[in-house]
Amino acid sequence: MKPIVHYQGEAKPVGGRAYLTPIDHHHGAAWQCITNGLPATTSRVLHWDKQTGRIETQNTLYVREEATA
Repeated sequence: MKPIVHYQGEAKPVGGRAYLTPIDHHHGAAWQCITNGLPATTSRVLHWDKQTGRIETQNTLYVREEATA
């Protein structure tokens, strides 16, 4: 099962990946260098539901913060 990470604002597509601002990303390998609250680029996007903002990547499932309220 993939970890679920919430993000704030709008995600933007960038070359098969998503550019977004995570708010509760887990910290995995040192090379990931993810800082919550700062924009980041995801791994390859497998599915992107533009209506709900739900983004499934190779490694993680991202859910827009507003969609959880």
